[in-house]
Amino acid sequence: MTTAFDAQGFHLLTATEKSGYSWTTLASLAELGFEADQWIGNACVTGSGKRAVVVHAPRALRF
Repeated sequence: MTTAFDAQGFHLLTATEKSGYSWTTLASLAELGFEADQWIGNACVTGSGKRAVVVHAPRALRF
């Protein structure tokens, strides 16, 4: 798992051996009503590898 971010949201990406390690977007996170120049955050996978814990926020709001 890795993350990427842009003005549309904070994105969680995964890759598997079966897919040839091609990155696939697992989730894109953003909050309605906030126009951000960029979304930022951190993510980690739990010990079981079955869940991710994610914190995200707008880097700066556009007015």
